[in-house]
Amino acid sequence: RIMAAGGEMPAQTSGGLREIGEVREALHAASNQLRAREAGEKRAAARQQLMINELNHRVKNTLATVQSLALQSLGRGEAAPGFDAFNERLYALARAHDLLTRTVWESADLAEVVRQTLEPYGDRARCEGPPAALPPSAALALSMVFHELATNASKYGGLSTPNGRVEVTWRRDPLDPRHLALRWVESGGPKLDGPPQRKGFGSRLIAASLRSELKGEAVFEYLPTGLVCALSVRLPDPAGAQALGDEPSVFDA
Repeated sequence: RIMAAGGEMPAQTSGGLREIGEVREALHAASNQLRAREAGEKRAAARQQLMINELNHRVKNTLATVQSLALQSLGRGEAAPGFDAFNERLYALARAHDLLTRTVWESADLAEVVRQTLEPYGDRARCEGPPAALPPSAALALSMVFHELATNASKYGGLSTPNGRVEVTWRRDPLDPRHLALRWVESGGPKLDGPPQRKGFGSRLIAASLRSELKGEAVFEYLPTGLVCALSVRLPDPAGAQALGDEPSVFDA
């Protein structure tokens, strides 16, 4: 025990004990409030995730209904040559929804959007660019754009031959972080003699998606070595243009 000067015990006032008790009770009440708040936040997060999962489930059911209606209306095979392409576009849209569901529909990393589209082509597709978060509308639009480019490349361009390749790069404008410049470059495919005589639906879909959803445009160059497509994109949400990190994403799809 600590002795006071002269060897006597210090006097303990009732006021000091009361203050200690009050502090202990205040700390206990604050701890209870903190636990209740954390429990409430967990319940809110669980409800939000449940609603997102339900929304994704209903969207997929709607897409399945659209698929069924198209099949019943158009048929398939030689009688309906466009059905398979339509079906693949629905799958691309569903995959984009899955990607956004994993982030609770807050954003999607551009690298993940590109990776998901080009994954079937393995090391024949290479992508590089700084991390950039896309708001949901931009992620959906770019998913469809890259799907159309990859489909065209697999049929007629750089991914239609065993040695063909595709490289996708992008960069942000340092003066305007909402602006993204992307390049799709094909090589090793059939030699091109110039632009096609008419634009297909895929080209029109790319132009419409960029113009309506992203206030951007696409410029196609049909070089002898392969297609080069320059995409100019302006993100609709300023917060969506913030980088997710400092290191660029580099990977073989």
